[in-house]
Order: sequence, then structure tokens, then C-alpha cells
Amino acid sequence: MARRSLPVLIALLVLSSVLAVGTAAGQSPEEGRPPEPGPGEPVDQEGEPIDTLVTYTEDVTIQTGNTPMLRLLQDGTSGFTPQTWDVAGNEASFFIRDVTNGSTLPFRIYPGAGSGSLVIANDSQIGIGTTGPDARLEVTGAGDAQILVDDNGSDDKRTLFVLENNGIPVFRFENATDGTVYEFALTRQGGFQINEVGSQARFVFQSSGGLVALNQDGDQSFNLRPTGNLEIAGVLTESSDVAAKTNLVPVNSQSVLEQVATLPLFTWRYTDSRGIHLGPMAQDFHEAFGLGHSPTGIASLDTSGVALASVQALYELNQEQAAYIETLEERIAALEAAVEALTSND
Repeated sequence: MARRSLPVLIALLVLSSVLAVGTAAGQSPEEGRPPEPGPGEPVDQEGEPIDTLVTYTEDVTIQTGNTPMLRLLQDGTSGFTPQTWDVAGNEASFFIRDVTNGSTLPFRIYPGAGSGSLVIANDSQIGIGTTGPDARLEVTGAGDAQILVDDNGSDDKRTLFVLENNGIPVFRFENATDGTVYEFALTRQGGFQINEVGSQARFVFQSSGGLVALNQDGDQSFNLRPTGNLEIAGVLTESSDVAAKTNLVPVNSQSVLEQVATLPLFTWRYTDSRGIHLGPMAQDFHEAFGLGHSPTGIASLDTSGVALASVQALYELNQEQAAYIETLEERIAALEAAVEALTSND
């Protein structure tokens, strides 16, 4: 009230005298609502009767030097809950104020807002930045189209985005320039998949907990089972780039071979698998060679490294034995020649 001037009050009184529609004393709230149209009476698109007696031939202007305002006041005299709304504007913004509930401002428009900032089309579709939305909600921009969901409350985990559908909900990423389209969707088996539209290539997170990858022909190329077993249709390549390594120390191949010679080997099964395997226990392998970062696992790079070192040690032993054999053969040949010479002299 402190900012309302006399001209505004006069304008409100004149406007209310033109627009006010009262209800007779003693009417119930239902009786105070607009009556149903009679036979042949004109109605609008919502089926409400059109008051043909009221015509508007000029604009209504509320002019004042400080925040012109129109107040909509339901005072409760007709049985409805009292409620007051203000529709107002000034140099800061145009706004709707809920006077009854703490004078909150649930709706504001700032000066300079562009055309089509917020549009509700005649098919109830909503456009932000467009006057012709093609979806229930379309956000359009030129380098600035963005949706931000910001919960600045506590750091507790909470759901910020939900897709619900009576069938399978799909979330789509589309490059309008080259036509590339990827979709995130549930599967009919209760899993979740990421797929390239127009191709059979996809990643499928199965409801059982596994992960399957299909190539562009729909053939399985990767299968990570819930038990931890991994099956691939191609080649497994582990990084071994010298640029990614440090602390390079030469290996004593003979010492490695000696450790391999005493390393316990077993055939065994995993407790949750039927397949039979052969090899060392991780604890024994770790104790013998000190390799890896866990005493309960063995890296394939380490087993291949141990095997290569053992092969090198065996090669060295083989070369030494070959040289020794060659020496023995030369000595045997010399002895045979000497024996033959003695025999021929006799």
C-alpha cells in the first residue's frame, strides 16, 4: 500500500465497476460460478457462455509513477476461500504476486525478454525460445539452448531427472549436422541399453547384472557375465608402452626359471564355475615373484613375462649345453681318429 498512489486506486475502482460480477446474497459457491449456457446461446472454445452484452472498444490503462498494479481479490463473501493476487509491473519486472501466501512472486518477466521467450501454443505445447513448438516442451536457441537442473540443498543423493512411460522410455542424442543418433533405453527383459540408431551396434546392461556388446552386424563381441567371466570375440590388448612405465630393472632369467621350477601348479575350478583351469595360486605366484598389486590376483602381463623370462633362461642353458656337446663331439672325433690310426698301424 505504501507504493500505491491515488490515480491507481481510482483506476482500480473504475475498472472493478466495469468488470465486477457479483453473486446474489445467500448463493452457494457452486451457484456463484458462471451459469451453464442455455439452448442456442453462444459459447466459447471452453464451452462457457459468451456475454454478448459486454463489448470492449478501448484499452484499459493503469498509469502511475510507481508500480501500476491490478489486484484480484476474492474476499470469501460467496463461500470460496479468500485469495488475493496482484498483477503488476515496474522497471524491474512484470510479475504476479500471491498476496495471500506471503506475497511470493511465482511468475516474473524481466524487461528486454525476447519474443517467444515463453509460448503456449493452441495445441498446449510449450515453447521456450520458439513461437512454434513441436513437442510438449521445446527449448530452442542459437548456441545457448540449455536445461539446468540445480538442487542446491544438502549433498544427499536424490533423483533430479525422471522418464516415465507405459512402454519403454527412450532418451535420444542426435547430431543434426551428420545425422548420428544414439538412444538410451530400457529393454523388454528389464535391462538397459545404449544403441546407435540405424545399426545393430549396442551395449546392453542385462537385468541379471551382465554387460553385452554387439557389433554393427548384431554379433556378440563382448560379454561380461555377472560372475566376472569375460568373453571377447577379438583380441585383448593390454597397455605396455615404454612411455607409460618407470623403474625399469633388468631381469635375472635364470632366477625366474628356478622360481618357476618350484612353483606349485594345480588344476582347479572357481567356486561358482564349472570350467576346469590349470595354473598357480595367486598367493604362491605373488610370494615367488612379488608381482602385481594384489596377492589374490594375477595379471596376464605378469604370467607372460614370467614365461618369457623362463624361455630365455632355457635358451641360455640350451646354448651352453649345445656348446658342451659340440666340444664333446670334437673330442670323441679326435679319439676315434686316434684309435683308427693305432689300428691301421697294427
